[in-house]
Amino acid sequence: MGAAFGAAGQRCMALTTAVMVGDSKEWLPEVAAKAAKLKINAGHEPNADIGPVISPEAKNRISGLIEGAAKEGANILVSIKIENIL
Repeated sequence: MGAAFGAAGQRCMALTTAVMVGDSKEWLPEVAAKAAKLKINAGHEPNADIGPVISPEAKNRISGLIEGAAKEGANILVSIKIENIL
C-alpha cells in the first residue's frame, strides 16, 4: 500500500503498475479493500493516509490516466470522489 499510495503516488519509486501472475490475481479484492479504506485529507491532518497532489495539473493527469485505462478496458476496483481535493 505504501509503495502505491505513499506521497500520493508522486515519488520517484511509486508503484504505478502491478503485473499479476498466477494466483496473485487473487490478492486484488484485498488490495482494493485496503485502498478503499485509505483516508484522503491534507497531509498534516491526523489519520490522513494520502495528502493532496502537487498541483491541479497533477490531479488532471491522474484523472486522465484513470479514464484512459477504463476506456482501454481496465476494471476500476476503487473509485474515490475527488472534487473537493486539489
